[in-house]
Amino acid sequence: MIEPAELAINASLWMPYCEQAPAARLTLFCFHCAGSGASMFRTWRPHLPAEIDLRAVQLPGRENRLKERAYTHIEPLIDDATQALKPHLDKPFAIFGHSMGALVGFEVARRIRRSYQRDPVHLFFSSYPAGQLVQFRQSIANLPDDEFVDRAIRYHWIPDRLLKNREWTKALSEILRADVATCESYVYQDDEPFMCPVSVFGGLEDFYVSRDELLAWQEQARGSFKLRLFPGNHSYHQDCRNRLLSTIAAELSQSVQ
Repeated sequence: MIEPAELAINASLWMPYCEQAPAARLTLFCFHCAGSGASMFRTWRPHLPAEIDLRAVQLPGRENRLKERAYTHIEPLIDDATQALKPHLDKPFAIFGHSMGALVGFEVARRIRRSYQRDPVHLFFSSYPAGQLVQFRQSIANLPDDEFVDRAIRYHWIPDRLLKNREWTKALSEILRADVATCESYVYQDDEPFMCPVSVFGGLEDFYVSRDELLAWQEQARGSFKLRLFPGNHSYHQDCRNRLLSTIAAELSQSVQ
């Protein structure tokens, strides 16, 4: 098993689906949710304008990085992800993160600001409580297998199509457990709010994240802040993809004018 740090700055591993985007004027880095991978964003590119270069970030332990050990602590993840993004900061950039990806994207944006004095032009956080609230949530990473899977099903972390296959469910739950442990290792540190616009999204029927927890992201925004709720649960983005991407594209169009 390969440790994450050994391949930390290999761009082809961290962003496996990069395509030429000669008309791009802005880079949108996308961070996937727990248990998922960068492929969750592969259908997004055709729905975004040509001036937006979508870069889906891939964490170890899944898809093209299956032979690597997944992170279980967030600090080394943020260190390595920030280094991986550094060569791609030659344009204005924005960040989108769904669920766990929102927490990772938030901290990567803060690290880029501290380390490279670069600020995002927009931040999009989806289906995750504001960073300052995360450390107060209940720990579930160490639950017994059956209880952990039950909780993952309840929160819609495991797609319905995989529940009929016990081997797939078991494999996914192992990745999920590592990702959840990573999130639960997070300790919030005070820092300056972002000057750029911050947009937050969530599902109206999400049992895992409340509207108030989403609204609390406003504390991290000194600029404009918008909260939008879509029909659906924690995975609302699957059924509301077109509406979500239209919203993101409209927001980013103001940044590339």
